[in-house]
Amino acid sequence: MSGWKLNEKAFGTNEQDFCTSELSIQNPALVNQIFSYLQINPTSNVPDILSPNRDGLLKIYPYSKIAEITESGDILVFLEPDQKLELNNDSKNVTKAVKQRGWHNDLIVKRDGKTFQYGLWLPSGQWPINKEISRRDCTMTNPNDEWGDRGQFHIFRPRATEFPLFQSFAQQIRGWTEIYKTVNLPVDRTRWEYDPADFHTSDEIKEVASLLIRQEISSIPPAFCAQWVLTILTLALCIPLNDSCMAELGVNKEWNSIWSHIERCKADFTFNPILPVVPYSITDVINALVFNYTGNQSCISRGMLAMGMSMLALFKPEITQEIGGMPETSVLPIFPLWEYRKKRCTTKIDFKYIGTVFPDEACIKQTAPASLLLSTNILDDIL
Repeated sequence: MSGWKLNEKAFGTNEQDFCTSELSIQNPALVNQIFSYLQINPTSNVPDILSPNRDGLLKIYPYSKIAEITESGDILVFLEPDQKLELNNDSKNVTKAVKQRGWHNDLIVKRDGKTFQYGLWLPSGQWPINKEISRRDCTMTNPNDEWGDRGQFHIFRPRATEFPLFQSFAQQIRGWTEIYKTVNLPVDRTRWEYDPADFHTSDEIKEVASLLIRQEISSIPPAFCAQWVLTILTLALCIPLNDSCMAELGVNKEWNSIWSHIERCKADFTFNPILPVVPYSITDVINALVFNYTGNQSCISRGMLAMGMSMLALFKPEITQEIGGMPETSVLPIFPLWEYRKKRCTTKIDFKYIGTVFPDEACIKQTAPASLLLSTNILDDIL
């Protein structure tokens, strides 16, 4: 337990209700027929899609505690407050339902004794060609100043013990966030969530690393917040920041001139050819969506899930259009929660749930039960 809970009067809802979303689908009878065919028994049309353990419970912390509970490399999944999701004839509503209330990712970086949030934030109304990554001192920023009621977020910690570079994870995160700090933006602002993934193999992430070291910004594939976070995570676990690897990439000159100030990791670290998290295929997205909305599908095959969603899409043209408009591979900001709830076989790391952060005014101290207070007082008397 974190020792904190939501101040329902200030926030407007309790944690259990916050985690649920009323899912509205046209022709619910058809949906029930499909779920019945798949032997899925959704409990209601207000599924819990946000609590990591699907129990309506969160480890709640106020924003002022973020420096105490985070480590470099922690991923923040920002959460929409709106609890109504609709699959109807409005394409914007369909997109919102696909995102499942995850709307942004940031990355925690500990540097010079301070805790920073690194992320791709755009000024309102502006859409430049490229954007430098924003760096926020967590002790100086009030999330309500800029995020309003969208300022709450889950914290997930990557655990990659089978990756040798995980021994130097914090150092690698510091280095790569210093190098990859200017991002090319997708041209289509209306569908940024579906910008195609930037890499799928170790050779492709090596090419991205080379472009970054040479600072060939215009050649770096376009990205948005979730893609940038996944790229940093992959670079940190797969591409060592040492002289031998930079020489192998053919960027020795730039490495020793532009980046001479970057802390070098051990010389015996070598490239890791395994990607920690591969981008999501359309089938992956469908499976994650169905699992998050319905739950309890461990015995249902991936093929049946995809077929069930396809059947639904057959009778729901707007879903067909939405899925059809997705690239072959992508990544959405909600991905750490998807992996925590049901990890794909292609995902080679784990994500540990650290807690969910709310603005300070939305949090109050948890009061211990009277029985616990009594037993604690007795123990104090004995000691």
